[in-house]
Amino acid sequence: MTAKKNMRIKAARGIFGWSLATLSAKTGGELSTSRIANYESGIRDLKVPQAVILARVLETTPAYLLGVDSPDSAVTETLSESQAELLALMQQVARLNNADLQQATEVLKLLLKRKS
Repeated sequence: MTAKKNMRIKAARGIFGWSLATLSAKTGGELSTSRIANYESGIRDLKVPQAVILARVLETTPAYLLGVDSPDSAVTETLSESQAELLALMQQVARLNNADLQQATEVLKLLLKRKS
């Protein structure tokens, strides 16, 4: 795994504010805390079956966690850790129901308006 792929699991976990133990618990114990830590540190390569488990819990796609998400993945490889975390968060926001999506959009508009 490259460093960017390692960061994807950690960034997605960080969006929820979960510890490694919490993420492990959210997988129903299918993935241990140490295994997830090994994926994040690059000691162990993330395989498709485990990416499917993590993606379900982290509300993202296995392809994103594996670093093969789209033709735009070349662009995402140049992102900072903070930018990658924001991108992962925005991907989750995009899957919200319409009412929650509108609310999230308004919050972002207010933030950007305040910064300009």
